[in-house]
This record gives sequence, C-alpha cells and structure tokens, in this order.
Amino acid sequence: MFAIEADGAEVSTIEGQANADGSLNVIQQAFQDHHGLQCGFCMSGLVMLTVSLLKENPEPTEAALTADFSVV
Repeated sequence: MFAIEADGAEVSTIEGQANADGSLNVIQQAFQDHHGLQCGFCMSGLVMLTVSLLKENPEPTEAALTADFSVV
C-alpha cells in the first residue's frame, strides 16, 4: 500500500509497540524470551501480526492459530 492510501487510518508501527520507557512490550519480550526472533525484515511483521491477532482474540486456541496460518 502507498502511504497516501492510509490517509485517515490509524497506523501502528513496531516502534510504537515499545513501553513508554523504551523497553520491550510483553509481546516483544515473549518473542525474545522464547527464541522466536527471525530476521530483522520479517520480525516486525510477526510482532505486529501477533499484536493484531491478540487484539481481536485475546485467548486464541491452538486450532484457531493453526487454521489462520495453514499453508495451502
């Protein structure tokens, strides 16, 4: 998407996920604690996907997670 296409929308970034003091938020910390880190290119997308998923469904089941991420 081009930036102009986001006009009027709320945009969240990986930088905006940190705590006010600059420390990692709970999701970022969990990725680090459980060795879920990937390359710097995709890591922010994985964190943002997790933030979005948990915002919509705070307690997803394993079935819901695997259904959403199945490779067809």
